[in-house]
Amino acid sequence: PSVKMFYSVKSVFNYFKIDYFEVEGDINKKHYLDMIREKEIDVIVSSNSLIFKSELLDIPSICCLNRHSALLPSYGGLWPIFQAYRSGEDYVGVSVHTMNSSIDGGIVLSNQKIPITIGCTIAELYEKCFALSASVLLDSLNKVRINDFSSCDVSKIDKSYYSFPNKEHW
Repeated sequence: PSVKMFYSVKSVFNYFKIDYFEVEGDINKKHYLDMIREKEIDVIVSSNSLIFKSELLDIPSICCLNRHSALLPSYGGLWPIFQAYRSGEDYVGVSVHTMNSSIDGGIVLSNQKIPITIGCTIAELYEKCFALSASVLLDSLNKVRINDFSSCDVSKIDKSYYSFPNKEHW
């Protein structure tokens, strides 16, 4: 039997007939918050660059999780793989963390690293990170399911944060 391949969250939701809505602009608008509250959800999983304000963070009964293409706490913020690549790192990775009021803050529940090999492009690294994201998310959700909010070992990872690349970064 062949395995069904999905290339977007939307395609997964459509295939499995999961109710969803698309966000235009600010996720913190009242009508979005009301739609989310109606669902009476336990966990929100985010994989985007939207900033969740405290009212949204407080809606799920358990927590909000964010998937990030970096080994947090390093390379928080925007374009993490680009920033790691241009900084000459040996690895990039994927982290899933609890969300709080600080951008890419919270407890890193799970992460996995990916080596940056000679000749590997930024696009290829993003593809590898997205392919690895499901298993890192499932690890994190399993921890949440058993109420284990302990951090994975990030003691040897330096904290850093980046916004949009500037002219010198290119």
